[in-house]
Amino acid sequence: MGNRDRAEGLYRRAFSNEPLSPRASNNLAYFLAESGERLEEAESLALRAVMLEPGSPASLDTMGFVLCQQGRYDEAAVYLERARTRSGGLAPEHQQEIAIRLADCYLKDEQPNLTRQVLRDVKRKFPKMELPDSLIPYAPGG
Repeated sequence: MGNRDRAEGLYRRAFSNEPLSPRASNNLAYFLAESGERLEEAESLALRAVMLEPGSPASLDTMGFVLCQQGRYDEAAVYLERARTRSGGLAPEHQQEIAIRLADCYLKDEQPNLTRQVLRDVKRKFPKMELPDSLIPYAPGG
């Protein structure tokens, strides 16, 4: 059994032990979405987490991530914008991850102006943050 299989087993066990836990649903959804496989299951779990904890930036981010993985960029952007709006209390690296995911979603949706706007905002708040190569041309000074 590989590390990924073992990790999935642990996430599934946590979810089965606490099916009403938004964190357990969210963690399993994100894990599944990262692989790009079983995205329907990931969507169901992410939606469950959002319903259990509607204001959670982590749950909103995961829902947006799953939808983006499915190519549903308009829907994904709604969740990711909500996550970004609510992320002020998170650690800086989490705020940056959400902003990068949103910028990437806009880029995939062929909305370069919105990509630039998100990057301008996040670089203003975190001037030293590093960006993925794909987003550098859209960043201020890029």
